Amino acid sequence: MNKSELVVVKAGTAVVSNHNRTKLDFENITDIGHDIYQLGFGPNSISDVVLVSSGAVTAGIEKMNLRGNVLSRAEVDSDIRKKQVIAMIGDPLLTKVWSDSVGVPVASDLPTHNDLATEEHWKNLSSVIFKAISMSILPKFNEGDARSTEELEIKIKRKGKEFKRFADNDPLAAMLAENISKSAKETYQKTKLIYLTNMPGVLEDIEDKNSVISNLTVDEIDKYSDKLVDDSGISNGGMESKLISSKIALKGGVDEVIIGSGFGRNALFSLANSLSGTKITK
Repeated sequence: MNKSELVVVKAGTAVVSNHNRTKLDFENITDIGHDIYQLGFGPNSISDVVLVSSGAVTAGIEKMNLRGNVLSRAEVDSDIRKKQVIAMIGDPLLTKVWSDSVGVPVASDLPTHNDLATEEHWKNLSSVIFKAISMSILPKFNEGDARSTEELEIKIKRKGKEFKRFADNDPLAAMLAENISKSAKETYQKTKLIYLTNMPGVLEDIEDKNSVISNLTVDEIDKYSDKLVDDSGISNGGMESKLISSKIALKGGVDEVIIGSGFGRNALFSLANSLSGTKITK
């Protein structure tokens, strides 16, 4: 059965980890996995799904701690090489957890930004993505941390200041969605990018979680991202990086981006059907 839309789902660290990011949140991953199955693999599904998942570092810390090598998140985050090693340890565990949660095989790869920017590399990767989809396999991606630190360290200039923050796979998801939409524009009627976060959506007032903006256009993004600068210097992902990445995706050919809460059964399904969160269009 041909599906009418392609959905790239990005699950951030906040929705796949516990509060101090040293253990995976198996319950919430199971809820998201249930929704991915309904969207992309269930008997009435109309979507094909590609997953971008953070959480490899969290999974690696959990595995090391279970072996008695106790690591704190702060210790790992402060040492980029250690963080890369821990991500390598954690990615196979994260892949297995997603496969168990969705109930289908998961094919995992760790591309870098350069892989997506190089035409030959992208042609090879896109062929693999569409072959996996045709085999009812969920393609899962995470930044190739051992070969690139672009995902881990991004500098954003805003209001005359430079802020260093971790982008948490947000740009990777945008670039994947952009390239997939170009490669498959004759196949799908619509391409969506969904960011699962710990926020209900983009907020009019960042102090009021009930002030969710239901609809934005790409031209309106800047006025909201200006409000979301974190002067602490480092944040893991955050709404600003998602808004900046949304611009990349929409200007590159993605039809819509949805940002919203990734917690609870049917949360992803609700976002995919524009029943919650913030929908951003051209």
